[in-house]
Amino acid sequence: RTHRANDRILQGQPGSNYRLCHPTGQHGKRCRRAQGCRAGRKMLSCWDGLRGAERNSGLVYGKSDCDCYSQEVGRAGRDGKTSQCVLFLLAGDRSILENFARGNTPSRESVRAFVARVCNDSKAQHVKPGDILVVNTNQYAKEYDIRDVTLGILFAQLELKFKLLRAVTPMYMVFEYKTPDAALFVAHAGSDTSPAARTILSHARLAKIWYHIDVDLASGVSGVSRTSLVVKLNDWHDSGWIELKATQRRNRYQVLKDMPDDENEIESIADQMFEKMVAREKEEVERLEKVFAWASTATCLPKALAEYFGDIDSFPLETTCGHCTACQSGGEPAIQYSHTPPPFNEIMFQQVLAAIRVRDDPRFLARVAYGITSPRITAERLSKHPVFGSMCEHPWDELLKRCEMEVEAHQKAHPDGQHAARSALSASPTTKRRGQTSGGSSSQGGSPAKRVRGGWKK
Repeated sequence: RTHRANDRILQGQPGSNYRLCHPTGQHGKRCRRAQGCRAGRKMLSCWDGLRGAERNSGLVYGKSDCDCYSQEVGRAGRDGKTSQCVLFLLAGDRSILENFARGNTPSRESVRAFVARVCNDSKAQHVKPGDILVVNTNQYAKEYDIRDVTLGILFAQLELKFKLLRAVTPMYMVFEYKTPDAALFVAHAGSDTSPAARTILSHARLAKIWYHIDVDLASGVSGVSRTSLVVKLNDWHDSGWIELKATQRRNRYQVLKDMPDDENEIESIADQMFEKMVAREKEEVERLEKVFAWASTATCLPKALAEYFGDIDSFPLETTCGHCTACQSGGEPAIQYSHTPPPFNEIMFQQVLAAIRVRDDPRFLARVAYGITSPRITAERLSKHPVFGSMCEHPWDELLKRCEMEVEAHQKAHPDGQHAARSALSASPTTKRRGQTSGGSSSQGGSPAKRVRGGWKK
């Protein structure tokens, strides 16, 4: 949405000397843009602009907190000249920004299952204090519907708060290599008679171009240590005989003390971790609210930003910058922001429930309705379903509460079978544009609804 608005700005300035630049893209194009900027051409810099180049103007899209905004506008004017920064802050994009805060918090049951799995894996691997626990985080993410970033945070809590384990260097289970020059490889690696080389050559399996070798399996069969096999592969790679890449990463953690085996203790640890995640989520949403509050203030914007960072001394008493929107408008707010969420749409909510069969996780239902991806949603291909994101304009807390009520009612009605259905979809969805519902209505009337800026209309 903000990108389209940015295009309209450029189209509204025929013959202007402005050019649009963005930090992404090919290196050569970024260099040419930087040269044009140095030559005096005015550049409209999106996000963090061109690194190493002078900036004359900058466009900053709606930010999730004042810290990000301050960091990015600081990239303008590095040549010491006066620069102009424009903040694009659209109320309709608020739900998109809020997704970043809401998306990383798993359900309480997922956190409990995660902690129990860590404890069970330590027992299955016969890990004692001082030993190394090997973890397949990709499997954890899929089974417990927890994002990779969130998994890292949960493991960090087990390390820093509960002192149960400590992260060490990860390892890779499968190595793949190919021979750019087959004759060179045969002449050198083929004549290597070391046990490690013989083991690699006998256990590597050719696919189409790449050879694959499971070093753990090869080590167990041959008796050659895993370290020797990895060192030999790296030696061949460094010598230019093969091109090597590692796959199937496994995280490793050194266990610091006996892992808990009491169910109550495990639930206590998990509940503390979950509450910490919820508190962090609320803090992120509050930081987002501060951006809108700051942008709609009637006082000097740089002064308010300095006060946010505790640097009010940089503005002497009763002084302002004199050039921001609020100062130039005589104290009028820079923007007029108001966000009134729509009333809860029961018909639309029932469409979400009709499309999703399972009732084992309220946050899973809320994510689908709100349009937040997760490993489970990706595995079920729900991000392409018509109901995905259909209620993103609704307040998250209200939506989550309704989903919790629905899951609780379902579990009371089906105490023995609430987790029987593992596939989330009630039926295969018809591919439609996001925001359109399949059949029925999505508003209080009887005709289908479509999403427009700021809400829905028939």
